[in-house]
Amino acid sequence: MGKSLGVREIVLIFSLGVVALLVMATQSPFPLAENSVELGVVAYSPNGASGGGVVPASCPSYAHIAGECTPTFTGTDQTPGGGGSGSSITILSGSTVKLAWSCINSASSSGSNFSTGGATSGNVNVTPSSSTTYTLVCSNGSQATVNVTVSTAGLSVTANPATVRSGEASTITWSASNVTGCSIAGPGVSSSGLSGTTHTPALTSQSTYTLSCIASGGGAVSRAVTVGIVPRFQEQ
Repeated sequence: MGKSLGVREIVLIFSLGVVALLVMATQSPFPLAENSVELGVVAYSPNGASGGGVVPASCPSYAHIAGECTPTFTGTDQTPGGGGSGSSITILSGSTVKLAWSCINSASSSGSNFSTGGATSGNVNVTPSSSTTYTLVCSNGSQATVNVTVSTAGLSVTANPATVRSGEASTITWSASNVTGCSIAGPGVSSSGLSGTTHTPALTSQSTYTLSCIASGGGAVSRAVTVGIVPRFQEQ
């Protein structure tokens, strides 16, 4: 019969095994990210199964390649000349916002203060009556938010006439309330003030004039008006 292993031999073999595992980990093309927590495998990485990299179930706490797990979620003001797009926007009362989302490495999603219908990507329009935070939750545990601030500012910008013949001008009139400052700009027009009237140059193409203001409570708000062109027909 062979000699049984003693405690020292067992400890030595165990230690050699640990060292071997550490050496393999440092030589792997897919080293573990710092502070990662492996809880299981939910999908292969973009390099596929042959690449040996996987996306763990602990996706939110794992430092993956940029965009590998992080969802995209944006809000866009649908009002012509409105307050822009992003994760934090300011809109005027009554404005509609399009929320667009996309979850990565997820089977479903849900929303707070809006409904995703369970879809991992899509868009939906909302019309908040007061400032609202919308939260997207993906099934892999990741989240994203869009903050929409509803301003009490009042903006008005008009063109008279709204449609001109090529070579004619229009008059732009604007006014604003609950704001700290405004400017208006467009082809041939650049002015500032909380209210005013200005004239466009002779227009030969459709032109948009945007009134941009800073709301008293903070945040940029805007409105726009477009002057159309009626084609001028020459008699034969």
